Amino acid sequence: MTTVETGTVPPTRRWVSAMRASTVLAVGATVALLLDDAAALDLLITVAAVLALLVAGVVWLVCAPIGCARYRRYGTVLVAPLVVLAGIGAVAAGIPDRVAWWLSESALTEVARGRCAESDAGWLGVIRVSSVADRDGGCLFGIGDSLGGLAYFPAGARPPVHVPTAYQPVYTPFDGNWYRYSVDVHDGH
Repeated sequence: MTTVETGTVPPTRRWVSAMRASTVLAVGATVALLLDDAAALDLLITVAAVLALLVAGVVWLVCAPIGCARYRRYGTVLVAPLVVLAGIGAVAAGIPDRVAWWLSESALTEVARGRCAESDAGWLGVIRVSSVADRDGGCLFGIGDSLGGLAYFPAGARPPVHVPTAYQPVYTPFDGNWYRYSVDVHDGH
């Protein structure tokens, strides 16, 4: 009569190292993407984080089935996907944008109310401002590398309603005297 061994095999050092590397890459890439979403850092950071996330995913796809079937390490296998899902959930809920706005609102408002015309691009709070312009009766802050950003209009002033044409900002309410704006570069033809 033979008996079946019910104990688990201890994981190899190579498997543990690969899963740790996968988890560290996933956490680092997710944090980088959250920071980039909040502060509009740079396209290169986004590309590097996505590549790191892909590498982590490939390593995880190879090691996860081995960890579950051979070593019964279900918890270890679940860490990286749970971190990535939490990051996706945070972005979907708009948490990075809200935190960045909360940390930067006072600095942006101070510039918008006082010295909009002579302000330079740079960091205001945790948001990277690429341009500052006094336009349409308000102060427009270009955010990151995009063709849009945030605009401040003093109390009682409202942004103009432009007919959607090329290079004219289109404003949508954001928070109090603040509006999001975007600029379309296409003529519609």
